[in-house]
Amino acid sequence: MERRNCFGAKLAGCLFIELGRVRPGAGRKKNREAYQAIDMRRSGARMRQLFLEAGYDVKEIQRFLHLSCPQPIYRWMKGQMLPTVDHLFMLSKLLGIHMEDFLIEKKLEEMDEVFIAYRSMALYFRYVNVLATK
Repeated sequence: MERRNCFGAKLAGCLFIELGRVRPGAGRKKNREAYQAIDMRRSGARMRQLFLEAGYDVKEIQRFLHLSCPQPIYRWMKGQMLPTVDHLFMLSKLLGIHMEDFLIEKKLEEMDEVFIAYRSMALYFRYVNVLATK
């Protein structure tokens, strides 16, 4: 089936129309910093280390978790995303450790920087809204 956006162009834009259904946000990048208190990069490195220490490779973990492809595991280890709670639970049972042992918290200074950035953005947008209403 040919996929078109809301303007009729092939595979361009942020809305795709497929069989009469509109999927808003298709093609948009996901927010990779959704877990603000977890250091995803260091948590991924920790996962890689734990897998290697236990003697498991990616294919074995893929089979154990019943995943169709190994890509999610590589993304976990690169710190691009975190496993679901179900996968964390299964991995903790496999390795004999607690689920929290996979995750590493961000340092307090990093969390403060994120908070300051969000607060600055909120103040900026509040200022822009005040200007727009005048």
